[in-house]
Amino acid sequence: MPDISTEENLKYWLALLRCQGIGPATFNALLHHFAEPEGVFKSSQKQLENCQLNEKCIKSILQPDWQGVEMDLEWAVADHHYILRSTDRNYPPLLKECSNAPAVLFVMGSVEALSEPQIAMIGSRNPSTGGKQTATEFARHLSASGLGIT
Repeated sequence: MPDISTEENLKYWLALLRCQGIGPATFNALLHHFAEPEGVFKSSQKQLENCQLNEKCIKSILQPDWQGVEMDLEWAVADHHYILRSTDRNYPPLLKECSNAPAVLFVMGSVEALSEPQIAMIGSRNPSTGGKQTATEFARHLSASGLGIT
C-alpha cells in the first residue's frame, strides 16, 4: 500500500495549495519557515507579512478555501485516486530535486508508476491537428519503449 497522506494535517496542505498567489516556490519557502502548512494558518497577519507575502496571499491564508479542500478530499476517496505531499515516501524523488517542484500531487492510477522512467511532453494548450497527431505518435513510440508519458 502506498504511503498516502491521510492525516488530519493534509487539509492544511490542500488549503495552502489553494491560496491565491502561492505557487510552488512560495509554498516550499513557507513550508521551510513554518515546518508544516498548519503553522502558516495558525500564524498572525504580522508573521505572514514578515514572510514577504503580498496582501492577496495573506488574505487568502486568513480566509482559506475549506470548501475547495473538501472537494479535493472527496476526489481522493475514489478508487486509485491519491494525494501525495512532497514529504510522502512515494513522492517522485527526481521531481523533489526540482527547485519549483509542486508540494502536492494529485495522482490517478498507480502511485508506484511515478518512480518509473518517464518523460514529460509539454505543448500548446490549443495545438493544431498536426501537432496533436505528432504528439500522439511520439507518445506511442516512447511508451512502447518502456517510458511512462507525463
